[in-house]
Amino acid sequence: MLMQAADTIVLPRLAHPVSGGAHGAGGSVNDGSNDSSGIGDLIFGQLLCSRLCHDLIGPTAAINAGEELIRDGDDGGEARDLIADSARQLTARLSFFRALFNPGGSAAGMSVRDVRALVEGFLLGSRVSLDWDLAWDLDREAGSADDHPLGGDPVRLLLGLAMLASDASR
Repeated sequence: MLMQAADTIVLPRLAHPVSGGAHGAGGSVNDGSNDSSGIGDLIFGQLLCSRLCHDLIGPTAAINAGEELIRDGDDGGEARDLIADSARQLTARLSFFRALFNPGGSAAGMSVRDVRALVEGFLLGSRVSLDWDLAWDLDREAGSADDHPLGGDPVRLLLGLAMLASDASR
């Protein structure tokens, strides 16, 4: 459930499947049946896994198709290009998801340039393009605006917004 107090939005914490986490001890995962928000931790986890699989299966299947073309006697040029492009897409998407969904520190020290590179990589092979025009008003001694470090939460917010914008434009 989203709760808003003043200018703060508080998101629920996910329960740990063993300890019960945010929903207390007991060793069970909240299945949503007693959740007033309408979506339980288990259902949220299932939706997240479904999303990850959906976004990763395309490049993975293309790598397999390229390998089959080579095995079936293709001269290797087109198939190798397909494999290389798909491997780049897969690596970029995995990096994007690691920064977006990792509660640890992978996103904490990223710069604006790093976030932009992750978003551009995530969009590889899609019909969506990135028009990144952020105006930063930084002191010249602080360095380039693109090198400005962001905290983990702003990084995850920008990545999440980019993913939503990409979905909305499909």
